[in-house]
Amino acid sequence: MIVATVRDIRAFSPSVLPPPRHDGRLRILNIGLPILGLSSFTKSLAEHAATRDDVVMTHFELVNATWMKVLFRVSPVPWSMDLQCANMVNLWRCRIRRAIDSGALNLDCFDAVVTCPQHHTMAFIDRRPDRPFVISAHTDATAANTVRDFGDSPITTRPLDRCDRYLLPRCDLVTCMGWFAGNSARDDYGVDPDRLMLVPPTTTEITPGDPPGKTPARGRLARIAIAGNDWVRKGGPELLRWHQSRWTERAELHVIGQGAPEDPAARNVVWHGRVPREKLLNELFPSMDLFVLPTKRDMSPWVLVEAAGAGIAAVSSRLGGIPDEVIDGQTGLLCTPGAENEFIRAIESLLDDPDRCFRMGLAAREYARRHFTPRVVYGGLLDRLWTEFRRQAPRGIRAEAE
Repeated sequence: MIVATVRDIRAFSPSVLPPPRHDGRLRILNIGLPILGLSSFTKSLAEHAATRDDVVMTHFELVNATWMKVLFRVSPVPWSMDLQCANMVNLWRCRIRRAIDSGALNLDCFDAVVTCPQHHTMAFIDRRPDRPFVISAHTDATAANTVRDFGDSPITTRPLDRCDRYLLPRCDLVTCMGWFAGNSARDDYGVDPDRLMLVPPTTTEITPGDPPGKTPARGRLARIAIAGNDWVRKGGPELLRWHQSRWTERAELHVIGQGAPEDPAARNVVWHGRVPREKLLNELFPSMDLFVLPTKRDMSPWVLVEAAGAGIAAVSSRLGGIPDEVIDGQTGLLCTPGAENEFIRAIESLLDDPDRCFRMGLAAREYARRHFTPRVVYGGLLDRLWTEFRRQAPRGIRAEAE
């Protein structure tokens, strides 16, 4: 059950909170930033919680007020050197603590808090109630990840690194979109492995069996898809160049998402622009043969999981949490980021063998059915939160909860 979705911290009141006494349901505060995959996690968790009778949830979106955006606007420096993120994290820490201290955000109404990203657990660690209360942080990457894996500046990353060192060891549960983040939480920040849980991106529910109407690309042009709104970072210009120089007579390239500059002269390229997720999952992806994402920087892209759920083999970069989403050699092929010849060989190997590409797509769909559906992922997370609450709870509350 969902009590309310709150988008302004000043709107907290009894009407948007669960009851102030435990009533047999797990009362959860679900907090997230309305940004890309982070927003997808919190919204999808809320949607699944709405189907469960044993939980009650308030969903809080951390929408930055105009004055916050003005005070901490993005600096004219490279993204990895900008301190806006750290400044916003600390400002939200202060605002949430103030809401707790004033009584507007009454923690007596909650048994657990889930935040995405991880940094927004800090206010709840600062104000942890003296009773059973589960603090769960969801992370797509740690500060150490961004320095080691993506080359960010260790100097400008230091404020977020301090946050991670404070919060991660103090959380009751640390969930990660990919194990590269979970392994960093363990190795760089000392999180007990028993408190780590993989909570990957999700697609829709998938029925067992082969996708209806899907066939190998024999005797026709193969359909290659790329999807994403950051055209350059996702490797779009490179894929378009490879296609135009090598595969125009063998494959159509379908470009999905905003940000790609349309080129009317490009041969056998279909420019879809931005499309609703429902259309992407139910119409476009099921008609594709191969998904290619030669991304230069990513954590755990949702689109790879969504492509797998539609039964599409993938070729992508071996970085971040992608190896948890694409099983190299089974559900797709992984390449070294920036290694153009490696990508070209991988793509051509699947164009040359449409039956292998088709089998990989079927394997991807089955893997997604077992690992990436809301029932599996969010059901598992809610069950884990229940387990942790029961572990903390005194006997009377534990018996009532059971």
